[in-house]
Amino acid sequence: MPKSQAKIWRGGPFPELSVSWFREFSLADPAAAHAEWRTWLRTGARADDSKFRKALEVAAGLSTSAVSHYLSQFRGGENRTHHLGAKTLHQLDGVARSLGFIPSSTLPAPAISLPRGARHVAMLTDLRHSPNPRFHLQVIDSIMRCCDMANLFVTIHLVSQSDPGLNRTLDRILRQETPHGFVWFRITPNLEALRVVTSFSEALPVIVVHGARVRYPWPVVSHVLPSLDKVRELVRLWALAIPGAPKRSSVVVAAMPEEPAPPIFDPVESPANTSLRTRRLEMACAGLRDAGRRPVVALIQDYTAAQAYNVVLSNPTADGFLCLSDELAVATKHILLAQGKPVADRILGFDGTDLARSQGIPSINQGLNDIGQIVAEEFLAFFRQPPQHRIEFKEVEVDVSLQW
Repeated sequence: MPKSQAKIWRGGPFPELSVSWFREFSLADPAAAHAEWRTWLRTGARADDSKFRKALEVAAGLSTSAVSHYLSQFRGGENRTHHLGAKTLHQLDGVARSLGFIPSSTLPAPAISLPRGARHVAMLTDLRHSPNPRFHLQVIDSIMRCCDMANLFVTIHLVSQSDPGLNRTLDRILRQETPHGFVWFRITPNLEALRVVTSFSEALPVIVVHGARVRYPWPVVSHVLPSLDKVRELVRLWALAIPGAPKRSSVVVAAMPEEPAPPIFDPVESPANTSLRTRRLEMACAGLRDAGRRPVVALIQDYTAAQAYNVVLSNPTADGFLCLSDELAVATKHILLAQGKPVADRILGFDGTDLARSQGIPSINQGLNDIGQIVAEEFLAFFRQPPQHRIEFKEVEVDVSLQW
């Protein structure tokens, strides 16, 4: 029997392959791939080793000879994997593992050379559980526009921080899309996720945007985040200008509950400061105390306008309202107006949007529109380095200002 046709299946009973399996492991239309598979099975009895080779062909969209080149590394004799590219090898590795095939030897992660033309970047974010949809869309728009101008084309993948299948989704993106880098927006990658990236290639940079404030290991090259230490002084300046507020007057801080800090990385400062949400709240309250005001934290479910009603009604004697979104600030203004209460300079918003400006509400601008340019520049700086080059992780802080 020729070596190209030698038996090789080393797993147990060959699994049934459903449309769901082809959805995760095929490169094209999963329904069509499943139909091709079922048609092939109906043509006659099939041994497990034949099923294994055919599954590799259908899922990866390859010829019989290409699959034979891949399997040659496990048969002994001539290894013909040099006929296949790194992308193809990784795709076939993933398909083989999913079927229960355990190779007798393993190959190192393939080196992915940097392309001459346009590069593709995969952005991971969670829009289904967004505390502020406008914030998410504003940052995504900034990243996509600026990356497009740099010939970095972004695809968006909806994932969740708490999804137990996140690493499996990441592996699927790597196999099917083969991006040249990743953006993790408001999602903190764990060590296992980063191992998934480096197992595919050592040359895939990861940029975190508004994640936990920790010292990320390779392949995270930078973390783009607001300069929250400046928030304290900006809040103090606003609080001092609240008209007619008596000494030790109370200011309500409408904020979401603290986020749990990931325990797997070293914090940049202290364990209490890894969450940007927690740090933002700390700086806001400190700024109020610096101005002689008494912060009263009102916990809310999200940063949409719908939360303003309960915040105002639960704090009828408050002298001011610090709202950690402009939508919340505008809704608070109109509820107070409906109650016949003064609003001028008594409300502070967040993000410096046109909405706050049109309503005459001071707001802290976190530089959301600048994030995209920073992300694009960080990617380009990495790509200008030699392949496989590792650079030191760094934080890139975006300037924060008071828009009045």
